[in-house]
Amino acid sequence: MVLKETKFNLIIVFLVASSSLFSCSRVKEDNEEMTYSFEIEKDNVFIDIPSTTSPNLTYPVLWDSLGDEYFAAYNFQVHGLDIFNLSQRRYVKQVKFSTEGPDFVSSVQAISIWSEGIFLVVNDAYITLVNFAGRVIDRLSINAESSDFTGFDFSSGRLLVNRHSGLQFSGRQKTILMEAYRFAGDSNLGQGFVLVELDIENRTIGVVDIPYESSLLNVEESYGELNGLNFLKLENKLVLNHKFSSEVFIWKGGKLQSRNVLSSFTVNEIQPFSRANGVTRESRQEYELKSSKFFPLVFDPNRDLYYRLHRSQLENINDQADFYITVMDVDFQKIGELLFPEGYYIFPIVSREGLLFLAFNKHDDRVELLNINVQLN
Repeated sequence: MVLKETKFNLIIVFLVASSSLFSCSRVKEDNEEMTYSFEIEKDNVFIDIPSTTSPNLTYPVLWDSLGDEYFAAYNFQVHGLDIFNLSQRRYVKQVKFSTEGPDFVSSVQAISIWSEGIFLVVNDAYITLVNFAGRVIDRLSINAESSDFTGFDFSSGRLLVNRHSGLQFSGRQKTILMEAYRFAGDSNLGQGFVLVELDIENRTIGVVDIPYESSLLNVEESYGELNGLNFLKLENKLVLNHKFSSEVFIWKGGKLQSRNVLSSFTVNEIQPFSRANGVTRESRQEYELKSSKFFPLVFDPNRDLYYRLHRSQLENINDQADFYITVMDVDFQKIGELLFPEGYYIFPIVSREGLLFLAFNKHDDRVELLNINVQLN
């Protein structure tokens, strides 16, 4: 089974269910052994779309309105968002973005819901508020010396949009958590990759207070692009993991803890990039493409579970990688792992129905989502 990370045509299906039953044990702190049994059900969800609508979708976002779950996803072929009523299995509308004029949206790398009827769209240049009619409500510049934000020196660093983590946006606080990379010479940013929080209403940027100097997070070796931190912000904790390791870090109450959530199928720590790999840009890209990679954790508040996807290592650059989903409980204890089916994007939608993934290269008249529903018994 293989999953591609490039953009392809997307689509959806009807119920073709297969399920498997697993059991797993963990040891509590008082050494009392507990055994979980859980069932993973996989089925396909389909929503018909108009014949004039392209099903090329990615970067999904989910929200609730009047008791129904809705999701929107970026349609890169038409440069806009398609909106669906997931609960009713119904296509709603398409919001097309302009490429010029006062309502331009240059590109899309992550989206969220700002408020009822308004999308938050982020790329490397702008944070943009766009309503459901495609009109720009506000646009803030980032990654430029003329940035609309203060507290960050864009001459010595750059904000990064982690497309796999989704947009870590707090609707209550109106803040976005993002990666930043220090080029050189700014001690205020720390070293290499750090996390920063953008306060959109006050237009300020501050470094997130976690112990980067800690031996748990400090990485002396070079891993290229794999050196960045994946992140998940929750109400009372920040969950971090390196892209090159199966280890998970929890920053809570001023303390940093770690859990090593091992994969049963792949290596759990990637060897760093060395001069033996070569020194050209092409050799660094080949190293990153062939290495295993761990993606950000996703929290499911409906089931109190964490999910993590990761990619297998490749022997040859032209091979296609396998992808795996690891399921964890609220204490970050592993309770299961399975091979991710071929043909789906690895951008999760955490729905009341389960964990959903958009499909590509499936159909021309429907959008398809894979539903992975984990039920603890």
